[in-house]
Amino acid sequence: MPILLPLLLPFLIAIWLTPLLPLGNTTVTLGSTTSTVGNLTLGNVTVTSGNTSVTYDNAVYQIATANIALSSNIGAFSYGNLSYSDVGIVASFANSSNTSVQMVMQNTSSGSNASTDIAIVNDTGSAYIDVGIASSTYSGAGAFNKANGAYAYAGSTDLYLGTISNNAVHILANNSNTDAITVNANNTVTLGTPLGVGSGGTGLSSPGTSGYVLTSNGTAWVSQVLPASGVTIQTDSANATRYMVFSNVTTGTVTIENVSTSVTVNPSTGFMSAPTHVSTNGLTFNSSNVTSNITVSTGYNAVSVGPMTLANGVTVTVATGQRWVVL
Repeated sequence: MPILLPLLLPFLIAIWLTPLLPLGNTTVTLGSTTSTVGNLTLGNVTVTSGNTSVTYDNAVYQIATANIALSSNIGAFSYGNLSYSDVGIVASFANSSNTSVQMVMQNTSSGSNASTDIAIVNDTGSAYIDVGIASSTYSGAGAFNKANGAYAYAGSTDLYLGTISNNAVHILANNSNTDAITVNANNTVTLGTPLGVGSGGTGLSSPGTSGYVLTSNGTAWVSQVLPASGVTIQTDSANATRYMVFSNVTTGTVTIENVSTSVTVNPSTGFMSAPTHVSTNGLTFNSSNVTSNITVSTGYNAVSVGPMTLANGVTVTVATGQRWVVL
């Protein structure tokens, strides 16, 4: 040792007299509370206290080990300080500025499979929610795979959209001042415009006048006055076959209307047809006066109990081969 000391003494004196130690092209001030270091590669460096200011950091990995179970107004990774404290904050970003404060992600690729996504996954590793936007040339099947499409969807689980407090949900487009759909705080739904007929609605903004009924005119629903007494009765003079309607009850409310195709009426001629006529009281009546022209057509015969009187100018025509018998 006495032999080496004279050899080391000049080197030790030089270090003591020189406060700067060159590291490559970086200069570190030894013994100072603040050091400026650039272009320096270090491994397994631990800063036990104080603050480290890095102007630009190009690190492969940065792993935080802060105890986020403690209440704090900053996360393990943070920018600025939050205005409140909470537990479990991994990352926090805060700033006070009279303009937009943003956290931006961008995938600069315009490829047909490129997108920018934030995925939040639960403990199963399979149930997740994804919020993202597709590239300008994205190509795929389904609504979530359209070029320039922004989306939010759930995978392997249900998706819930709403509020957790006494507040409404507003759905609108094109920065409209009026909601297209409002889910109110009491979970009722209000539409900004009436639901159209093509979408299963009525297209009406109100139920109409009291006492009116909603009916279709073939293209739209309209509110019309309710008939005063059920069925409208009108005169029918068409030369066509009509069918008689029979009720299933004799009193009370009619619930079923029955139609017999065996009993028909022609409103134009007054001709009534039925397979069989039965007079349950034993008498069949006919008028003794013929007051309008009438024809006994081919395939038919007629019978009357006389005497019979034909009104002035009235003719009874009997087709060839047919008979009109007056008893």
